[in-house]
Amino acid sequence: MREIKFRYVLEHEETGERIIEILPLFKIELNHDNWEIINNSVLFNAFCIIGRDQYTGLKDKNGKEIFEGDVLEYKTYANFHEIKTGMVDFVDDKGGYKLINKQSKLHHAFDKYICVDSEVIGNIYENHDLLES
Repeated sequence: MREIKFRYVLEHEETGERIIEILPLFKIELNHDNWEIINNSVLFNAFCIIGRDQYTGLKDKNGKEIFEGDVLEYKTYANFHEIKTGMVDFVDDKGGYKLINKQSKLHHAFDKYICVDSEVIGNIYENHDLLES
């Protein structure tokens, strides 16, 4: 069974400083009393949550955990020699994760076979420009 964990992207309400925390579900449940809800935003020690991404249960070729919102370089089954860039996203109507290639507007399968040769090169919060190239 895979461990359920989330990557939280937090932004300080006064300074705008951003930090990223990865928390397993049990830790979130233990600390829920320390969270405040203000204007529909969750605050924790003056930090507002601006992103919450679930761990996919898969790792890239370097052993790095892959979360929703991660930007990957990957190869497709159709053309194993071409390297593509895409973002991991949960697609509700498909009931699973997909790699979304912004240039081609295609969704590619996201599974353990793609991950063997994929590499996390950033995420949408810190490296949004990776999706524009």
